[in-house]
Amino acid sequence: MRGLDASCNTSDPSGVITPSCLQDLYGISATPATQKNKALLVTGYDNEFAEMADLSEFLTQFRPDMSPNTTFTLSTTDNGTNPQGELDRGPKASLDIQYTTGLATDVPIQFLFVGATDFPTGLVDTITFLQGLANPPTVVTTSYGNDESHFGASVAIKIYDGFMAPGARGISIIFASGDGGVRGGHDDRSECNSTVFEPVFPAGCRFVTSMSRPAITQSVMDKRPPKAVPTAAAPPAPSPAPSAPALQAATPPIPYTPRPYVYKPSCKPRNFAEERGEHNKSVNSDAFTAPWLRRWAWDLYPEKKRSTETGTQDGSSHS
Repeated sequence: MRGLDASCNTSDPSGVITPSCLQDLYGISATPATQKNKALLVTGYDNEFAEMADLSEFLTQFRPDMSPNTTFTLSTTDNGTNPQGELDRGPKASLDIQYTTGLATDVPIQFLFVGATDFPTGLVDTITFLQGLANPPTVVTTSYGNDESHFGASVAIKIYDGFMAPGARGISIIFASGDGGVRGGHDDRSECNSTVFEPVFPAGCRFVTSMSRPAITQSVMDKRPPKAVPTAAAPPAPSPAPSAPALQAATPPIPYTPRPYVYKPSCKPRNFAEERGEHNKSVNSDAFTAPWLRRWAWDLYPEKKRSTETGTQDGSSHS
């Protein structure tokens, strides 16, 4: 059986998931990318700023094979900024930048901070920004989302249709599916015991790729097969003669209709902004809940190093 990074051992209470562990689990190569024209853009909202100093410290701890001076290119829209003061750091934005940079070795990373004061407007700003790029990134990843019922019908349709355009240009749009599954933004089952499912948006849009967080247990890792030893490739079999393609009628796009949702008293949305002691932000009288916050890796730095395995890919994939 192949060896895994020590931090992949979920029985260790002090363990922390590192980039090298994720690369091993998902088969992401640590080999530096060579195609510099394929960039990966990370979006930021809600005054979550990406800290360059934290990124350098993160790479020193968890990717010692990479230069600690590896950084990202900043873009802003709607009066956005990215201050670097000690009290300005945003844990969510920094986490997104750190693991994106640590996983996609030497892939050009871009950080787009959107200065909008509410999430729906921020998504519209993001779409407008992407539409104006002559050389857009290959992948756009967003770890934010909200219950679909928090979006008005008109703005939801605008966002839905807006993400169709980047896909037509070959841009992969990735959104987090949320932490609550069919409970939407409710992390704890006890907070939502009704039978009404709450879809998350824009993760539910058919023009984006929705990614969830995996539940990795030691028993699952123990069943993983050993790494395959590379062997000489067999000569390819002769391809059959191509046949004439059949003409198909173009399928018209399916119009988006927001799904009806009635709040249950037992399923009242939490206001994370209030819980964090921040000012509540609103748009169209819908409470804007701050994005889910997680515990960040740089608060749990273990003293360990891992030698980088040589892969065969160019490292440009993003998981």
